[in-house]
Amino acid sequence: MILVIVAVNDEYTNISKSCINRFIDNNWIVKVLTNQPEKFQNLINVEIYEYNKKIFNFFEKILFPLQISEKYEEGVLYIDADLLCKISDDFILNFKPSNEFLYYDTWPDGETFENYKTNGYFRALVEFLNTEKTYDYNHLTTILEWIYYFPYSKKIGNLIYDAERIKCVFEYMSILTYTGYKGIGNGEGIGISYILTNNNIKMNKFEQMPFLI
Repeated sequence: MILVIVAVNDEYTNISKSCINRFIDNNWIVKVLTNQPEKFQNLINVEIYEYNKKIFNFFEKILFPLQISEKYEEGVLYIDADLLCKISDDFILNFKPSNEFLYYDTWPDGETFENYKTNGYFRALVEFLNTEKTYDYNHLTTILEWIYYFPYSKKIGNLIYDAERIKCVFEYMSILTYTGYKGIGNGEGIGISYILTNNNIKMNKFEQMPFLI
């Protein structure tokens, strides 16, 4: 099973490195995108990809897992670097791949984009989605971006294309509107839902509770 981590800057690099062996010891293969590759070089079963951009882009949390899935033709599990230590042993030992996209939860103020579309931050996204006119975007799921599983699909190239296409909209929104996040492209959970819906990939919640209670 492949675990994908995006660990950029000291905080996320140090936290992820301290907990990554829990997965390695249980036969997970780990792929890390990081701007501090030297911190992971002594770990077994870890493949390092260097992040060399000056500004962190939240869409790397979508594109990097998809690119790994395309490269190895396998499903991949993504976990936020600062949450690795909070994943339960039971989940690490017993998680099984699925044919569906799996996620943990939705955003706190509503399960669909309909609850957020009047938020000024998303004005440009609403304009973009109105040009699509292929489905009711109000029903896009507000996927919480902490942990999720991308199944391998023959549509993987289309998923990457759609993610790259919509990425600039999220970059534009985040540059114009300060939200307190360190980086650009935040709100990526809606981006995930968009690319999945565009390609008819089924979504469901994890059957197992991922986190320690």
